[in-house]
Amino acid sequence: MTRKSNRLFTVFAILIIFSFVLAACGPREEEKTTVVIYTAKEPDEVAEFIPVAQAALPNYTLDVLRLSTGDLTARLLAEKDNPQADVIWGTAVTSMMIFMNEGMLEAYAPKGWGDILPIFKDDNDPPYWVGVDGYVNAVICNTFLMDEKGLSMPQTWEDLLDPAFEGSFLMPNPASSGTGFMFVSSILQGMGEDAGFDYLRNLDRSMAMYTKSGSAPARMAAAGEFPCAISFAFVGAGLIADGAPVEMVVPQRTGWEMEVNALMKGANNPAGGKAFLDWAISDEAFDLYSKYFGVLAKPGFDTPPGIPADIADRLYDMDFNWSMQNREQILAKWLNLFEEKAQE
Repeated sequence: MTRKSNRLFTVFAILIIFSFVLAACGPREEEKTTVVIYTAKEPDEVAEFIPVAQAALPNYTLDVLRLSTGDLTARLLAEKDNPQADVIWGTAVTSMMIFMNEGMLEAYAPKGWGDILPIFKDDNDPPYWVGVDGYVNAVICNTFLMDEKGLSMPQTWEDLLDPAFEGSFLMPNPASSGTGFMFVSSILQGMGEDAGFDYLRNLDRSMAMYTKSGSAPARMAAAGEFPCAISFAFVGAGLIADGAPVEMVVPQRTGWEMEVNALMKGANNPAGGKAFLDWAISDEAFDLYSKYFGVLAKPGFDTPPGIPADIADRLYDMDFNWSMQNREQILAKWLNLFEEKAQE
């Protein structure tokens, strides 16, 4: 190679290296960042919602941890001084109130929060939590087993005390399940604490087991493992839609609780958390919530098939703050009375 060729090769090499340096220093496509989401929503919901949210938030990777309400509450409290979640999505308001009082939440008004019904959001401005839906206690029974045992479909909570139902029912353990705690809290608020615990003692005779999960009783009844269950309405409606041999009743004066969202204080990715919370109260998200829930935080959506159209008129006037303040006392007393039948 001649001296001139060497010089040309050197210049060419320098130009190539320089172009790489410019490219490295120049603007790059924004990298995805991870948003860690803790939720107590049912696995079916998570499986349907998250791909839609992911498509709406392409600059973020959504990493979801799903636990039952009791386990999720315990985990978040354990992580209080070193938060691992960016947002809490679809978790019982009674748990969220605990987190707020513990100083674990960052106030944030997601886009469109003015369209949310007042009862479904914290009174602060900006709010510490914003609700999306309400889940409602219901009775779900296997029609084959009911016929086989000659049982009549209960219509009221008092009907569950019929001696014919002895050992026939399942319900969620309130220490691990938000649905279970909702039911116990509503009974105590509706009947008064003394009369309410008397009712629960009598109801225990009808109970075969207290399950860890809120949806498990309904699914086990649908599978023919037990005749009846106390669970929540959207699970029952879903089982009926899937052709399961079950019937569902939402009694008049039934318990309910709202599912709410919040931004974690000290979140590793607050920008991504806020983006997810914006999406979580969008019309796109509410189109999905309305497939499951008859009680929604935003008006204008249809009641899903299988849910009574008047479900909002059947609800106890719940004092969620009372439920939160008395949670530990209620659970301690309930466990002392009924833990023997509680699922590990």
